[in-house]
Amino acid sequence: MRFRLEYGALLAAAAWIRVLPAPVSRRLLRGAGLAFFLLSGRYRRVALENLRHIFPLPEENRRRRALARASFAHLGTLLFDLLRLSRVSAADVERETEVTGWGHLENAYRRGRGVLLFSAHFGNWERVALLQGFRGYRLNLITRPLDNPYLEAYLGRIRTRSGNRVLPKRGAIRRCLRPIRAGEGIALVIDQWAPVPEAVFVDFLGRPAATTRTLARLALRFHCAVVPVFSVPLPEGRWRIVYEPEVPLPDAGTQEQRIRSLTQECTAVIERYVRRHPEYWFWMHRRWRAEPPLALPLPGGAVADA
Repeated sequence: MRFRLEYGALLAAAAWIRVLPAPVSRRLLRGAGLAFFLLSGRYRRVALENLRHIFPLPEENRRRRALARASFAHLGTLLFDLLRLSRVSAADVERETEVTGWGHLENAYRRGRGVLLFSAHFGNWERVALLQGFRGYRLNLITRPLDNPYLEAYLGRIRTRSGNRVLPKRGAIRRCLRPIRAGEGIALVIDQWAPVPEAVFVDFLGRPAATTRTLARLALRFHCAVVPVFSVPLPEGRWRIVYEPEVPLPDAGTQEQRIRSLTQECTAVIERYVRRHPEYWFWMHRRWRAEPPLALPLPGGAVADA
């Protein structure tokens, strides 16, 4: 029943934005995000606790709360854009999006070894895949299915409407072999908590964070190009998509050391964006829910204390 109600609310919001002017719909959904901040004690507490570790001083309490509110408001903006992406044309996406660093992507594809694009739950990461598919650089998207099957199907239709494919996260390494060997692109977000047996701990915003090793394993096994990409909101409902220079693959150390080194470098790119625009990141996620095991070496040579 809950899944159907959630899906019904989504369809109602989609109908809403079809009949109202875009600026009005955007403001209303942004307001819905702020209402969620006020009403959802659980997610509000997670966001404020995460921010407390970044801004720990008592006099920064007001700043923490303002950033948490802004992050929830951005969720409303993100929902507005996602609902629009279910029906906009390729020309609409191009008109609404400013792209920089496209040459980094083209250079990576020219080598023909497969391209790994990574991003974060920052801005609107779904717009990146849609635009890239419309431009002819279709992606294989590694995703974790949503718990709600109706919402998962709706989001899947958005993700695939420009020719992209969705690969379930479970068994992702095996599923990626064929597209990588064909020189295709693989995209994944790497900024959320990963189960500890499958994770590598790296530094993120000054704290050890359990992070997926899928990106590093694929890159090191197949010598793929690794390209960071981010979307940043602009005024009046427009977006900037930024393709960053490739992250070089490490060539020294054991396999485990190379996995940790590459994952750390990629996470550092994400951290730069989060520190620059903290209001656009997903602070309500429990990113630091596990501590590293005893005597685990961390970046910089430190050793974790259990």
